[in-house]
Amino acid sequence: MISVIICTHNRAQVLDNCLQSILESEKPSCLYEILVINNNSTDNTFDIVEKFKDKINITYFIEKSIGLSHARNSGAENAKYNWLFYIDDDVKLLKNTLLEVHKAILSKTYDMVGGIFSPYYLSKKPKWFPYDQSHYVIVGEKKVRNISLDYVIGCVMLIKKDLLFEVGGFNTKLGMVGTKSRYAEESQVEYLFKKSGFNVGFNPFIEVQHLCPSYKFSLMWQLQSRFYKGLDTSSFIDNQSLTIKLFKNGIKAFLAPFYYLFKWATSRNYYLENYLIDTIGQFLYTLGILISIFNRK
Repeated sequence: MISVIICTHNRAQVLDNCLQSILESEKPSCLYEILVINNNSTDNTFDIVEKFKDKINITYFIEKSIGLSHARNSGAENAKYNWLFYIDDDVKLLKNTLLEVHKAILSKTYDMVGGIFSPYYLSKKPKWFPYDQSHYVIVGEKKVRNISLDYVIGCVMLIKKDLLFEVGGFNTKLGMVGTKSRYAEESQVEYLFKKSGFNVGFNPFIEVQHLCPSYKFSLMWQLQSRFYKGLDTSSFIDNQSLTIKLFKNGIKAFLAPFYYLFKWATSRNYYLENYLIDTIGQFLYTLGILISIFNRK
């Protein structure tokens, strides 16, 4: 039994694509429901949901506190079933996505499972656009396994509701707020699951297509996102791990200009924008870690 949770804020157009992909996907043999959590939108989100009400088992809720973590917690609170499958409103399911989710649940191996994503676009991406901004880059083997050095991504995430509540749900101080990009609410839950001894898995067969929006094509956005990722992903880890993280990334920030200058000089498909992202971006990521440390004092 699966509760599919979609949180949305003023993105009715892409929500339409998401719900259409669910309609066209192969359905599991178990009971399932679709929950759309409207995070206080002012567009025609309700009309989009109404269009699908007679086609799929969909329920609509409004969460007035703006913030993705507020909406995700609301989805969990209103879900009928213990297995929650979170997808973003700009995601498209593949034909077999829900079948793979059902298989993962039946295996009874993991308490939280991360999937992968590949991109779709509504506008042409620039030639310098980083690959890891549009694709899930797998670190370990491409098989169902312990999460290891890979990570759970919020746009395609399977999790047990009772254990999510046990670790306190999603931190409302983290994650996107309206159109403001912030990060790490799912990373903190993953961290707390591991700390609590729960099993966190990686399943590359649970795959979705994820919109790569045009605002990410801005060099300034790329650099700002590096800073906030450093800040947000460092806000919840223990002091010893944080010190190690600062040390490792400080070394990377020092070496980055030299390493990537060589790469820029020798690679045909490595551009000035990539050099700036990899060097200034690494510095800003490290700065975010440093500020996170000062925020604790």
